[in-house]
Formats: sequence, C-alpha cells, structure tokens
Amino acid sequence: HASAADQVVKIVTLGDSITKGVRPGVTAGETYAALLEAGLKAEGVAAEVINVGIGGERTDQALKRLDRDVIVRGPQLVTVMYGTNDSYVDRGAKKSRLPLDVYKANLKRIVDLLRARGIEPVLTPPATQSLAPLPLHQVA
Repeated sequence: HASAADQVVKIVTLGDSITKGVRPGVTAGETYAALLEAGLKAEGVAAEVINVGIGGERTDQALKRLDRDVIVRGPQLVTVMYGTNDSYVDRGAKKSRLPLDVYKANLKRIVDLLRARGIEPVLTPPATQSLAPLPLHQVA
C-alpha cells in the first residue's frame, strides 16, 4: 500500500549559479526550483523540488558530486543546466574553460548515469542573448 510520501514527485535541479538563483535581488522563493515546485503544486502535482545549484560550477565538477548530492536523494527527475561556466573564456585566455567535445561528453555522462539509475534527466540549457528576446513558447 503506497503512502502519501510515495506519491510525491521528487525533482532535483542541478546546475550552476543560474540554477542556484539566490543572489542580491533574488530570494530563495524566486528561484527556478521554487517556482517549479509552486507551479507543479498549483497544477495539483505533489512535488518536492530540491535545488543543488552551485555558483561557478562546470559539468566536470557536477560529475564529481552527482552521487552524493543528486542520486542519493532518490529523485524521479533531475533538471540539468550547464554551459555558461564550461564555455566561459577567462580574461587573457584564448579558449573556453572546457573544450566543446569535453562539455558534450560530460553532459552525456551525467545523462547516462542518471538514466542507469532510473532517473529521468531533463536538459535545461541556459538562455543566451539570442534567445532572450523570444517569447517562451517559441523557445520551448
């Protein structure tokens, strides 16, 4: 017999500072994770959304903490949002912090590790300047 807790959809939001969201002018209740949880609850979905975003993080760093910060929580779904820090070119540098092929391989590894444990990954790429002016329905 399933308990009420078994019916709660557990979601983890994994990413960098854009996922973490809390910064001057943005409260914890205004983050993507909080808005996602509130939106699901408003639609009648019992959801618990756990925000594990870390400012400045790249995909290689996310891989190192995937087990201890994400998988151990037993989510059914994980949103994955990386790219800004991976592709960033530091002042004086000629190349991005991670080469594109490494970034892609890391994202694929995150997805594969989640799927291997029966967790549904949802890639949520960061908005770019070219996407920012578009209405949400044209992006999604």
